[in-house]
Amino acid sequence: MKRSLFLAATMCAVSLMATDIDVQKQKAAAAELKKTMMGELKAKLNESPVAAVEFCSKNAIDITNSVAKKHNLNIKRVSEKNRNPINSADENDKKALAQFAENMARSGKPGEYVVVNGKYYEPLVTNEMCVVCHGKDANMASETAQKIKQLYPNDKAVGYGVGELRGAISVW
Repeated sequence: MKRSLFLAATMCAVSLMATDIDVQKQKAAAAELKKTMMGELKAKLNESPVAAVEFCSKNAIDITNSVAKKHNLNIKRVSEKNRNPINSADENDKKALAQFAENMARSGKPGEYVVVNGKYYEPLVTNEMCVVCHGKDANMASETAQKIKQLYPNDKAVGYGVGELRGAISVW
C-alpha cells in the first residue's frame, strides 16, 4: 500500500514537472513569435501601412510555421474576428479567448496565459501599432483599408481600439 502511494505521488510530481517544462517551452515559442512578428511589422509600418498589410498577407503564416518548427511545436495565431480564415478559433481556442475576455472585464488585463486541454494560450492585446491596420474604419487610412479589402475580402479583424483583446497565440 505504501509503495503504491509512493509511486502515485512520484508519478504526479513527474507529471507536474513535465507540464511546467512544457509551459516554459510553449511560453518561449510564443514570445519568439511575438518578438519576430512585431519587429518585422514595425519595419514594414515605417515604410507604409500598405507595405505592412502586404507583408503580413505573404509572410505571417510562414513566420509562425518557422518559429513552430524551430521549437518543435505547433503554433497558431487565433481570433474570433480573424483576418485570415486559417486563424479561425476552434472550440478550445474560444474557451481560452473567453477566459482572457473575462479576465479583462474583471481587471482590465487578460492575464499572462491559460492552458486549455494541453494547449498553451497567450493573449494578443492591441497597441498603437496594431490599430493602424486593425483599428476602426474611421481612423484607418483609405489606402490601408482598400489593401485589406483586396487581400482579405472576408476580413473581420477591424474595429479595435488600443488595449483590446485581439486574439491569442496557441502553442501545443
